[in-house]
Amino acid sequence: MALAKTDKLGVSSGDNHGTGGYTTASFTPSASSFLVVCAIAEENGGVSDPSGSLTISDSAGLTWTAQGNTGKTTSWAAGMRVWTAPDSAGGAKTVTIDCGAKNIYKYHVHVFQFTGHDTGSPI
Repeated sequence: MALAKTDKLGVSSGDNHGTGGYTTASFTPSASSFLVVCAIAEENGGVSDPSGSLTISDSAGLTWTAQGNTGKTTSWAAGMRVWTAPDSAGGAKTVTIDCGAKNIYKYHVHVFQFTGHDTGSPI
C-alpha cells in the first residue's frame, strides 16, 4: 500500500481566545492511521514565543510525541508545534490545544492522517 495523506481538520478558535485550552470539532481518522497535528498560537499582544508552552491532548487518550516547535518573539508573538500519534482504533475524536496561562488571541489547528505507513517506524 502506498503512503497517503488526508487532511482531516483545519480549524481556528475565535478571536481573543484568552487563557485555557481550545478544543476542536470532532474528526474521524481511519483505524491504523498515523496522525500529525500542527498547532499555531498567536499571543494577544505578547512578546514571548508561545511554542514551548503548547500542549496537546485528545478525547481518545492517544499518546502524542512532540516533533518540533518554532516561534517568534516580536509584538503579537506566535508559535507553532507539531505532534504525531499512532491511531490504531480510529473513530471520532477531538484534540485540545493549550498554552497554559498565556493570553492567546487565536489558535489554528490542522490535523493530517497518514495511511500506508511503516507502522513499526512511521517517522
